[in-house]
Amino acid sequence: MSKKEFDVEVEEPKSDVANAIVMMTQILQEMRSKHAGGSEIELLTKGVEALVKSEAGRPKENMYYPGISAMNPEGELKHPRAELKCKMTWVGHKLSKEALTHAEIDLLNKVQPGHYRVTKSDGSTIPFDVDAVIDREGRLERMAFRFPCKNTEDRHSHMPMTSYLREAMGEMSPNVDRLMAQVLQLQSELARRNAEHA
Repeated sequence: MSKKEFDVEVEEPKSDVANAIVMMTQILQEMRSKHAGGSEIELLTKGVEALVKSEAGRPKENMYYPGISAMNPEGELKHPRAELKCKMTWVGHKLSKEALTHAEIDLLNKVQPGHYRVTKSDGSTIPFDVDAVIDREGRLERMAFRFPCKNTEDRHSHMPMTSYLREAMGEMSPNVDRLMAQVLQLQSELARRNAEHA
């Protein structure tokens, strides 16, 4: 189908499905004229094979896609993220590299199975368990990261994944959010004590 634009007739682009149908029709017509005695199924099979061969030779669209995302602002093309060392879940949710940053993947791949304690932003500590499943050949099959967060009272004041992982591995550096939370906690404690003595 074509349309006129600025006194010039322009061919409208066809969808992939429309292109495939047109190609199949042309191939079948050509095959019918050359092989008048062949069955329809045979002709159709040959047509599909010809279509597959023609599609295989076509260049891929956008083969230099940079893969820029919120999780990888530098792009997968120039700065690809590493693979996770095994299947992983974070409090029951499957993790995939597409939803993780470079730092998160790096820390997840470094952490060792064990039972740790990590600090929430309100200063309280909670258990942080890293469970591993090893296959029969001794290879790491999957890891599960668990900490209390399902009950209403456990859902608040959690730190980012990277903070929990760094603390579990003993790499904790001063965190502005944590320090601010501790300052607020100390201020409220001071205000409470001043109110008691007033």
